[in-house]
Amino acid sequence: MAVGAGTGSVFILRWFWWRINAWSEVSAMLASFVFSMILQFYYHLDTQEPRQFAWTVLVTVAGSTLVWLAVTMATAPESKQTLLHFYRRVRPNPVFWGPIAQEAVDVAPPRDGWNNFCDWIAGCVMIYLA
Repeated sequence: MAVGAGTGSVFILRWFWWRINAWSEVSAMLASFVFSMILQFYYHLDTQEPRQFAWTVLVTVAGSTLVWLAVTMATAPESKQTLLHFYRRVRPNPVFWGPIAQEAVDVAPPRDGWNNFCDWIAGCVMIYLA
């Protein structure tokens, strides 16, 4: 669990931000592994002990996030053709897809933000109450 802790955000945010590319994901996986291993073997944080596990996860997520954000900005985005195809097929909210959304004039921007927010809240409530 601690080894993969730093990858969740990039895997989820890829659906919301056009700039994330495959190198972002690869760097998040590698950085998460490296941070977790260093914390466990060099700093001797025991992932079986809850408080040390929490620190391992928090530091791994923070460090991995900094790495994948830097890699995202340092590398080229996916090709415009790939991004436009994705945008037309999935129709993500155009807020973080600005440059791509502007080029896909044939796609009507979704106006379901409130419904999606309510669905998200209901999903969280369902998971925590289960």
